[in-house]
Amino acid sequence: MGVEGISLSVVANAIRIAAIKRLIDVFIDKKACIWKYHWILYIAFWGITSVIYHLFYFPPFNFLCNILGFILILFPYKIKTSRKMLTAFLIYGINVLVDSIAVFAFTKYQFGNPVNPLQEYVVGLVMFLVTIVMERMVRVQKDFVLPLSYQASLGIVPIISIGIIFFVAKLGTQIRSVIIFTATGLLIINILNIYIYQSLIQFYAAYMDRKMQEQMIQIYAHELEVIQDTKKSEKILWHDMKHHMIELKTLLKEEKILEAQKYVKDMEQFIVNSDESVATGNQEVDGILDYMLKNANRDLKEVKAQINIPEGMFHGNFKICTILGNLLDNAIREAKKSERKYLCVEIYTKAGILFLFIENSYSGNVMKRRDKFKTTQKDGDFHGIGLENVRKMIDMCGGEININYTDDTFKVEALLYIEAVK
Repeated sequence: MGVEGISLSVVANAIRIAAIKRLIDVFIDKKACIWKYHWILYIAFWGITSVIYHLFYFPPFNFLCNILGFILILFPYKIKTSRKMLTAFLIYGINVLVDSIAVFAFTKYQFGNPVNPLQEYVVGLVMFLVTIVMERMVRVQKDFVLPLSYQASLGIVPIISIGIIFFVAKLGTQIRSVIIFTATGLLIINILNIYIYQSLIQFYAAYMDRKMQEQMIQIYAHELEVIQDTKKSEKILWHDMKHHMIELKTLLKEEKILEAQKYVKDMEQFIVNSDESVATGNQEVDGILDYMLKNANRDLKEVKAQINIPEGMFHGNFKICTILGNLLDNAIREAKKSERKYLCVEIYTKAGILFLFIENSYSGNVMKRRDKFKTTQKDGDFHGIGLENVRKMIDMCGGEININYTDDTFKVEALLYIEAVK
């Protein structure tokens, strides 16, 4: 291959890398990248793959080089490794299949030989065309992550496709039409696989949203019952107020101070609803805490709660309610499994910051993978939103969370800047 051929090949690879960059932006939010000069990695990817390709005309080696290149350019993204791998295989699977169709459609290519630079250029242009189409048709929710089992199922499709096309290509040019037909079919399957990926994310996001809303509906229903019971008690008390006033007047006239105090205390106990354990003046927050603490008092042996939030501060704030509800739900569920059955909740505001402290006993079984906590539930993919998703929501609100545990106690400390969540 002459200088002109190498130059055209290098330009074709640059077009391919540009298409890959745009496809990555379809799957992953740019804001997830923590490096300012991320474009340098794409240049490195382009340079390394160009050099390796012209030094070693060996498809398996080029495949490995490309996968390592994907790992390089996806490294700065602050997302799960499983999602990085899924993105890499989905995009590279399409790249390999487009490459195979373009190469075998116009020449009698022999596996292991260099590809005509003009064909490489065509491959780059086709990749760019596929990218433009997918940008317009695919709308992936970039801030949502599928469970690992789903990602593995989707990721295996491009891996198998690449394996099949490599195997078929090695059989030789005598079945070129079979290779083209196979590559085209696999390309369609992989594009459909991406649509399945998009649909699964939409389904899973809708499921999680519905689960959160169901939890909030239960909380609001409980709060409504509390309000109705309180109103009923008030109505009864006001109905009998004349008799109560006469009784109090008689006790005070006879200077029976202690009896009068006891009578007033009885009136107070009558009007106060026992189900209303928290009264901060924040309807949503009170509802969540009442609902969760009612469950805790029913199922646990030792429950401590100290709540101090100014009235009306978080009225109608769905994020705060979701964070509180799921942190308490996780804590109560794990405390129920332990022998001690202990829960301590402390919530207060200070200097424009909301502080959350939740401590609970647990069975001593902590599932942790790469500093991330995993649920111990059998239906882990669909139980609550999990500590890691709570952590993500707190990060989105500009807050911080710290998780510690001993042999029998689990502690979650979180702070949220009030201005950031209003």
